[in-house]
Amino acid sequence: MTVLAIIGIGIGLFLIYMAMEKIDEYSNRVYHYDFFNMENFSIAFVGNLLVYFGTSWYKSALAHNGDTLNGVLLLFFGLCILFLLLYINVVQTDLLFGVSVSVFQFTLYAIASVFVFIGLLMAVVWMAQAKPVYNIND
Repeated sequence: MTVLAIIGIGIGLFLIYMAMEKIDEYSNRVYHYDFFNMENFSIAFVGNLLVYFGTSWYKSALAHNGDTLNGVLLLFFGLCILFLLLYINVVQTDLLFGVSVSVFQFTLYAIASVFVFIGLLMAVVWMAQAKPVYNIND
């Protein structure tokens, strides 16, 4: 069963990749615009991070009767960045195609942002040469 799950995940990732290629091929041919590129991912990555940490900060402050403004501001700036990317997509294409592909793009980029953030954290830890800390008092 595990082998079938791995094969299914592989096929699913391949189909998603092919859909991305077909969308980019069509939008590049018709609108001269690429949806799936590093610039768009970077913008969405920053927006997703701000939304996630803004929501987390807001919930934490709300639970401890703290100042919720910091979380709200991070959330607001993150949503502004994501709406800016949506606006760019719609301006470069038409309304229906831009919004529908942006939903697909935002979904993929939100999932990829999690893995990229974990990878960045691991890279920072590796570059800092962090060593485990052992408690010898026990």
